[in-house]
Amino acid sequence: MLAGLVTLGAVLRAWAVLAFVGLVLVGLAVVVGPVLAWRAPVWWERWVWRFVRSWWLRWVFYVPRWESWARGCGLAIVDEATLAVSLPVIIKVTTGPAWDEVRVSMAVGQKTEDFEERVRELGHARRSARCVVRELSPGVVSVDFQRRDLIAGVVPGASIPVEMLGDAVDLFSVPVGVSEYGRVLRMPLFGSHTFCAATTGAGKNSFTWAPYPLLAPAVRDGLVTVSGIDPKGMELAYGRGLFRRYADTPKAAVELLEELVESMQARKVRLAGRRRKVVISRDNPLEILEFDEIAALTKYLGDKNQRARIESLVGLLLTQGRSLGFVVRGYVQEPTKETVVWRELFPYRMAMALPTASYVDMVLGDGAYERGARADRIPADTPGVGYVLEEWRRVPVRGRVAWTGDAGIEELVDYVNAPARGDDMSGGRVVEFLRRNGNAGGEAA
Repeated sequence: MLAGLVTLGAVLRAWAVLAFVGLVLVGLAVVVGPVLAWRAPVWWERWVWRFVRSWWLRWVFYVPRWESWARGCGLAIVDEATLAVSLPVIIKVTTGPAWDEVRVSMAVGQKTEDFEERVRELGHARRSARCVVRELSPGVVSVDFQRRDLIAGVVPGASIPVEMLGDAVDLFSVPVGVSEYGRVLRMPLFGSHTFCAATTGAGKNSFTWAPYPLLAPAVRDGLVTVSGIDPKGMELAYGRGLFRRYADTPKAAVELLEELVESMQARKVRLAGRRRKVVISRDNPLEILEFDEIAALTKYLGDKNQRARIESLVGLLLTQGRSLGFVVRGYVQEPTKETVVWRELFPYRMAMALPTASYVDMVLGDGAYERGARADRIPADTPGVGYVLEEWRRVPVRGRVAWTGDAGIEELVDYVNAPARGDDMSGGRVVEFLRRNGNAGGEAA
């Protein structure tokens, strides 16, 4: 009896000590937590708050509601013989400042596509404006819910060089905006062609100008050469001083394309047997073609001979230009095959606001709309917002391209046409640019 009382007393004392320690820790958290959150918000979010938030959302929010969501959204598997019901199970919840990643183990008989087809239902159940499904491993998917829209505001183009680039230029991954996950939205230029489809007023001109504040030193120093085909004679004409070649008529467009193809073929002959991939230099600059309003010179051009010639020349650039340093950047409002016969030859594509779901799949590939690329639902007051499909990626990413205003374009043209200097803005970036493109010894002229 005495031994039992002694043991009970020891247990009570231990619980009292633990309770006291717990109260002290809670008190410290209540007092110190707000101070850390105020004075060191990044540290607090990374090392403390996201774990607390993940635990709370998993056990207090998601797990209690998951069964009703799964049943209501048609994700329950019913055994017809026994009428037993199998449901997908939440195995982990990870949260960030704007998104919740709910990792789910699928029930037997389910596949990733079953969840992709229910993204709208799941999003509405969570009261989330955006829901994305990603396959992580066999039998496991992540159902991502957006809590806060990080790209609701305009992304100023001038902020990107300061925050993201420093004094380096990397043509394989040029920062052009912000993704829905708060990360840098990047666009490959060297070794890739890019394509943007959008209705009038959706902001596809943001896509045009976004890379050039970062490329300006390379353009000025002769490492990048830009050509423009501008059937309307409006958008690209405003930055006319940026372009070495420029065309605003069908005849001029044919001549520009012929000159580009001739230059590409000459480079191919010169480098054949010497290199598998061109090294960008002043002797072999990256040649970028900005082709605005493609439909005006393909679908709606009355002269069939000119139309056929344009389609043939652009096709040569798209099929042979990537490894030789010739890049095509195309823009269109109507992304049908009748308008853009070489649509599939653009590895990097962006669908901004479009009128129909079928147009989304035309731009990003079959099934992109069901996988969450709801470009037909982009609000009219969010220009520059769109869905990106990068090469070899299955799930489209929503992002907002940086906006470059008229004043920014004017400054860009003035900068590019100014004499080259050896300062940090030019020389440092050019040297780093050459280094990143395999130019160890400096092949520039």
